[in-house]
Amino acid sequence: MAMTQDRELQERVRRIETLVHQCDAIPDAGLRHNVRELLQTVMELHGAALDRLMALVAERENEAPGLLDELGKDELVGNLLILHGLHPVDLETRVERALAKIEGILRGYGAHAEILGVPGGAVRLQVRGVSSAALAKASRTVIEEAISEAAPDATSVTILGLEQFTSADFVPLDHLRVAPVAVAAT
Repeated sequence: MAMTQDRELQERVRRIETLVHQCDAIPDAGLRHNVRELLQTVMELHGAALDRLMALVAERENEAPGLLDELGKDELVGNLLILHGLHPVDLETRVERALAKIEGILRGYGAHAEILGVPGGAVRLQVRGVSSAALAKASRTVIEEAISEAAPDATSVTILGLEQFTSADFVPLDHLRVAPVAVAAT
Protein backbone atom coordinates (compact mmCIF):
# COMPACT_ATOMS: atom_id res chain seq x y z
CA MET A 1 0.00 0.00 0.00
CA ALA A 2 2.84 2.42 0.81
CA MET A 3 4.32 1.82 -2.66
CA THR A 4 0.97 2.75 -4.25
CA GLN A 5 0.77 5.91 -2.11
CA ASP A 6 4.35 6.84 -3.07
CA ARG A 7 3.55 6.36 -6.74
CA GLU A 8 0.35 8.40 -6.43
CA LEU A 9 2.22 11.18 -4.63
CA GLN A 10 4.91 11.26 -7.33
CA GLU A 11 2.24 11.38 -10.05
CA ARG A 12 0.49 14.28 -8.30
CA VAL A 13 3.76 16.20 -7.95
CA ARG A 14 4.53 15.65 -11.64
CA ARG A 15 1.01 16.79 -12.55
CA ILE A 16 1.38 19.97 -10.48
CA GLU A 17 4.75 20.69 -12.13
CA THR A 18 3.21 20.20 -15.58
CA LEU A 19 0.31 22.51 -14.78
CA VAL A 20 2.61 25.19 -13.36
CA HIS A 21 4.73 25.07 -16.54
CA GLN A 22 1.55 25.34 -18.63
CA CYS A 23 0.44 28.36 -16.59
CA ASP A 24 3.84 29.98 -17.07
CA ALA A 25 3.37 29.56 -20.82
CA ILE A 26 0.06 31.47 -20.92
CA PRO A 27 0.64 34.24 -23.48
CA ASP A 28 -1.79 36.69 -21.84
CA ALA A 29 0.30 38.45 -19.15
CA GLY A 30 -2.78 39.56 -17.15
CA LEU A 31 -4.24 36.07 -17.08
CA ARG A 32 -0.83 34.58 -16.22
CA HIS A 33 -0.54 37.08 -13.32
CA ASN A 34 -4.04 36.19 -12.06
CA VAL A 35 -3.30 32.45 -12.19
CA ARG A 36 -0.07 32.98 -10.22
CA GLU A 37 -1.88 35.16 -7.68
CA LEU A 38 -4.61 32.53 -7.29
CA LEU A 39 -2.03 29.80 -6.69
CA GLN A 40 -0.14 31.98 -4.21
CA THR A 41 -3.33 32.86 -2.31
CA VAL A 42 -4.39 29.21 -2.07
CA MET A 43 -0.88 28.28 -0.87
CA GLU A 44 -1.01 31.05 1.76
CA LEU A 45 -4.44 29.87 2.95
CA HIS A 46 -3.23 26.28 3.24
CA GLY A 47 -0.07 27.45 4.99
CA ALA A 48 -2.09 29.45 7.54
CA ALA A 49 -4.38 26.48 8.18
CA LEU A 50 -1.42 24.12 8.59
CA ASP A 51 0.26 26.61 10.92
CA ARG A 52 -2.85 26.70 13.11
CA LEU A 53 -3.10 22.90 12.99
CA MET A 54 0.52 22.53 14.12
CA ALA A 55 -0.07 25.03 16.95
CA LEU A 56 -3.12 23.08 18.13
CA VAL A 57 -1.19 19.81 18.04
CA ALA A 58 1.72 21.42 19.92
CA GLU A 59 -0.68 22.71 22.61
CA ARG A 60 -1.87 19.14 23.18
CA GLU A 61 1.54 17.46 23.02
CA ASN A 62 1.00 15.98 26.51
CA GLU A 63 -2.20 14.27 25.29
CA ALA A 64 -0.51 12.75 22.24
CA PRO A 65 3.23 12.62 22.89
CA GLY A 66 5.34 12.29 19.79
CA LEU A 67 2.53 13.28 17.41
CA LEU A 68 4.43 16.30 16.06
CA ASP A 69 7.45 14.12 15.34
CA GLU A 70 5.25 11.52 13.64
CA LEU A 71 3.68 14.21 11.45
CA GLY A 72 7.16 15.32 10.43
CA LYS A 73 8.24 11.76 9.63
CA ASP A 74 5.26 11.08 7.37
CA GLU A 75 6.47 11.56 3.80
CA LEU A 76 3.40 13.38 2.50
CA VAL A 77 2.70 15.47 5.60
CA GLY A 78 6.38 16.14 6.28
CA ASN A 79 7.00 17.43 2.76
CA LEU A 80 3.90 19.59 2.93
CA LEU A 81 5.11 21.07 6.22
CA ILE A 82 8.54 21.72 4.69
CA LEU A 83 6.89 23.45 1.73
CA HIS A 84 5.21 25.85 4.15
CA GLY A 85 8.21 26.22 6.47
CA LEU A 86 6.38 24.47 9.30
CA HIS A 87 8.28 21.22 9.76
CA PRO A 88 8.49 20.42 13.50
CA VAL A 89 12.10 19.22 13.19
CA ASP A 90 14.78 21.74 12.23
CA LEU A 91 16.90 21.25 9.11
CA GLU A 92 20.11 20.32 10.92
CA THR A 93 18.37 17.63 12.98
CA ARG A 94 16.79 16.17 9.85
CA VAL A 95 20.23 16.06 8.20
CA GLU A 96 21.69 14.41 11.32
CA ARG A 97 18.92 11.79 11.22
CA ALA A 98 19.52 11.18 7.51
CA LEU A 99 23.23 10.61 8.13
CA ALA A 100 22.47 8.30 11.05
CA LYS A 101 20.12 6.32 8.81
CA ILE A 102 22.88 5.69 6.23
CA GLU A 103 25.73 5.29 8.71
CA GLY A 104 25.96 1.52 8.16
CA ILE A 105 26.16 1.94 4.39
CA LEU A 106 28.88 4.58 4.71
CA ARG A 107 30.77 2.42 7.18
CA GLY A 108 30.71 -0.34 4.55
CA TYR A 109 32.48 2.08 2.21
CA GLY A 110 34.98 2.91 4.94
CA ALA A 111 33.46 6.38 5.19
CA HIS A 112 32.21 8.56 8.01
CA ALA A 113 30.25 11.78 7.45
CA GLU A 114 29.80 14.62 9.91
CA ILE A 115 27.95 17.90 9.72
CA LEU A 116 30.11 21.00 9.70
CA GLY A 117 27.12 23.32 9.71
CA VAL A 118 23.90 24.37 8.05
CA PRO A 119 24.25 28.14 7.65
CA GLY A 120 21.21 29.60 5.92
CA GLY A 121 20.08 26.13 4.85
CA ALA A 122 23.36 25.32 3.08
CA VAL A 123 24.40 21.87 4.34
CA ARG A 124 28.18 21.45 4.75
CA LEU A 125 29.53 17.97 5.45
CA GLN A 126 32.96 16.44 5.95
CA VAL A 127 33.54 12.86 4.80
CA ARG A 128 36.56 10.90 5.99
CA GLY A 129 37.89 7.42 5.29
CA VAL A 130 37.13 7.08 1.59
CA SER A 131 40.01 5.45 -0.27
CA SER A 132 38.97 5.25 -3.93
CA ALA A 133 37.04 7.08 -6.62
CA ALA A 134 34.39 4.36 -6.75
CA LEU A 135 33.78 4.55 -2.99
CA ALA A 136 33.76 8.35 -3.14
CA LYS A 137 31.13 8.29 -5.88
CA ALA A 138 29.02 5.73 -3.99
CA SER A 139 29.33 7.70 -0.74
CA ARG A 140 28.37 10.96 -2.44
CA THR A 141 25.33 9.36 -4.07
CA VAL A 142 24.07 7.79 -0.83
CA ILE A 143 24.57 11.03 1.12
CA GLU A 144 22.92 13.24 -1.50
CA GLU A 145 19.90 10.92 -1.81
CA ALA A 146 19.45 10.71 1.97
CA ILE A 147 19.64 14.47 2.41
CA SER A 148 17.36 15.12 -0.56
CA GLU A 149 14.75 12.85 0.99
CA ALA A 150 15.04 14.15 4.57
CA ALA A 151 15.76 17.81 3.84
CA PRO A 152 14.50 18.88 0.41
CA ASP A 153 14.49 22.44 1.75
CA ALA A 154 18.30 22.51 2.00
CA THR A 155 19.54 25.30 -0.25
CA SER A 156 22.70 23.37 -1.17
CA VAL A 157 24.80 20.40 -0.10
CA THR A 158 28.59 20.66 0.00
CA ILE A 159 30.52 17.47 0.73
CA LEU A 160 34.15 18.01 1.66
CA GLY A 161 36.74 15.24 1.78
CA LEU A 162 35.98 13.70 -1.59
CA GLU A 163 37.64 16.36 -3.77
CA GLN A 164 40.73 14.28 -4.53
CA PHE A 165 38.51 11.66 -6.18
CA THR A 166 36.32 13.91 -8.34
CA SER A 167 38.56 13.80 -11.39
CA ALA A 168 39.53 10.15 -10.95
CA ASP A 169 36.57 9.03 -13.08
CA PHE A 170 37.94 10.97 -16.05
CA VAL A 171 40.65 9.25 -18.04
CA PRO A 172 42.21 11.42 -20.76
CA LEU A 173 42.11 9.94 -24.24
CA ASP A 174 45.94 10.12 -24.41
CA HIS A 175 46.14 7.54 -21.63
CA LEU A 176 43.98 5.11 -23.57
CA ARG A 177 46.00 5.16 -26.79
CA VAL A 178 48.40 2.35 -27.42
CA ALA A 179 51.97 3.48 -27.99
CA PRO A 180 53.08 2.95 -31.60
CA VAL A 181 55.14 -0.15 -32.17
CA ALA A 182 58.46 0.38 -33.91
CA VAL A 183 58.73 -1.66 -37.08
CA ALA A 184 62.20 -3.04 -37.75
CA ALA A 185 63.53 -2.44 -41.26
CA THR A 186 64.51 -5.59 -43.13
